Amino acid sequence: MLNRSGFIGQLFSTIAEGKSNPGNKIISLIFWTDQFKTFLLHVIDLVMEAHMFRKKSADGYTPATDKIEMKTLVHGEKTHLVEFQMEKGALLPRHSHPQEQTGYLVSGSMELTIGDQTFIVKPGDSWCIAGDTEHNAVIVEDSVAIEVFSPIRKEYLTH
Repeated sequence: MLNRSGFIGQLFSTIAEGKSNPGNKIISLIFWTDQFKTFLLHVIDLVMEAHMFRKKSADGYTPATDKIEMKTLVHGEKTHLVEFQMEKGALLPRHSHPQEQTGYLVSGSMELTIGDQTFIVKPGDSWCIAGDTEHNAVIVEDSVAIEVFSPIRKEYLTH
């Protein structure tokens, strides 16, 4: 993730080199007005801060699988924090991914299998799953888990 100056520098270069669109001369003229520069800097700050801090909200959950919803809470350049709300009886199919996955069970209960070991997970328990390790879960009670993925799971960023 670029910092503000890196983002602005990249934007300036893109406009100056004509990569933005065929009408870049008009954009360059508009871009250099003081009011537009101030507005653009404000928008850049809002966009960049949105991924660093987010207030609690009941909105933004999307289906991950049957009876499991997920929401990206925040993410940075290398880590990705996701909340999962899981209904009793849900099954998380056996799968693997290249990201390391570290989790914490906030509430509920589940049976988590990592590789060939199965664990009964209760509130306050935590786990770390190495990248490319197969794992699955059976949700025993309605549950909430918080997990960190590294590197980020780009396919989850729309969630």
